[in-house]
Amino acid sequence: MNTKEKYNTTARIIVNVVDGDDMYPQFLPCTLISPGQDSAICTNPVYTVNITEKEQGSVLHFSPGPVYAEDEDKGIQAPLTYTLLSGDDHGRFIINSDTGEITLTRSVENRLLTPTYTMRIMAAQKNDPKKYTVATALVQVQAENRFPPHFNKTTYKGFVLDNTSPAALVSTYGNDVLVVQAIDRDFRDVLLNNFHYHSVGLLDIVQDMVVCSIPRHSVAT
Repeated sequence: MNTKEKYNTTARIIVNVVDGDDMYPQFLPCTLISPGQDSAICTNPVYTVNITEKEQGSVLHFSPGPVYAEDEDKGIQAPLTYTLLSGDDHGRFIINSDTGEITLTRSVENRLLTPTYTMRIMAAQKNDPKKYTVATALVQVQAENRFPPHFNKTTYKGFVLDNTSPAALVSTYGNDVLVVQAIDRDFRDVLLNNFHYHSVGLLDIVQDMVVCSIPRHSVAT
């Protein structure tokens, strides 16, 4: 005021800075392509799942899963909607627009004709569809697992020499290493080292070779 005395007062103003909607959604888990930098950059994962012939009416459990995306604006977390852009194979696969769950609606008749399905999934903000991201999902069709594995022999015979080391290979009478082999009628083209062997007792299995854990004097079967 235009007076001789100059009086004043003060007030405190608090400015709260909120997160602006300037980031796009991101599928999780993201794969870092520039670790160690101040602003980490990551890419969307590729989701994979195995199904068998004749399987239908089931929710697919992907790895790394589940199929899920988040708004990168952590302070907003805008709700997202999921859409299959391609690869649904005329309704064979459907997606829940709210959760991202993908369901197999009808079975695959012949895995040899279509061994793999590739889908493109989009996650977009419901309040701004122009903010979106896209990930890939692979569905691999395998033969129905109907038969258990079995060994090519009912009995394996081998021996170890006396006073050998605590871990010695079991040999056969032809001076070869004793090897056990399993066969599965469902997967005739699977290599032997893709089977998982384990033993009970004094013998250990290293891949498909038999190793004696302590020296033995008698024949091991």
